[in-house]
Formats: sequence, structure tokens, C-alpha cells
Amino acid sequence: MFLRGTVWEYHFEPGAPPKPALVVSNNGRNRSRWPVVHVVRISTAPKAPRQTIVELPAGESFAGRVICDDLAPVPKSALGRQLGALSPETMRRVDAALRQVLALR
Repeated sequence: MFLRGTVWEYHFEPGAPPKPALVVSNNGRNRSRWPVVHVVRISTAPKAPRQTIVELPAGESFAGRVICDDLAPVPKSALGRQLGALSPETMRRVDAALRQVLALR
């Protein structure tokens, strides 16, 4: 099930290896017949600090950072295997970053 906060493999670029993608769309929509979920990328590449990037703390299942300004609609059928999920505390930080991205203050 594609639940908010879960992380899946996804090929962000054709022919490139899959990267972790964090599902950020709401669970009502994710559970529906709607064929798309919204994801953001998890990256291990160094990035300058910004309000729209969430550094993953020690103890998470993944290392790196969530790039919240890289929001993308993705067909559910294009997601690979589930890699895990982020903690509720980290998802609260992702929520705050998404509010910045979408100007929902």
C-alpha cells in the first residue's frame, strides 16, 4: 500500500538507477483508484541548507536529505519495491518544508 511517509524505489530519470522516493500525498487519495501518488526525492548528494530540504537525522532508515521542492506526480505502477518509512517526527519536518514549497503559511 502506498501510504504517506513510505519510501519506494523510483527511476527519476529513464535509464538511471532507482532512487528513494518519499510518498507525500494524503492517504485517502493514495488508497483510491487514482493511479498517481505525489513523491519527493531522497538524496545523498550534498545540498546547501534551505527551508525546503529536510536533513534526515541519525536513526532514520535512510541517510541524506528529503528534497521537498522536487515534488512530482508518479504513477503507482512506476514505483518499485518499498524500502521503508520515515518517522512521524521527520514527516512533521517534511510537512513544514512542503508548506514552504506550496506557500501554505
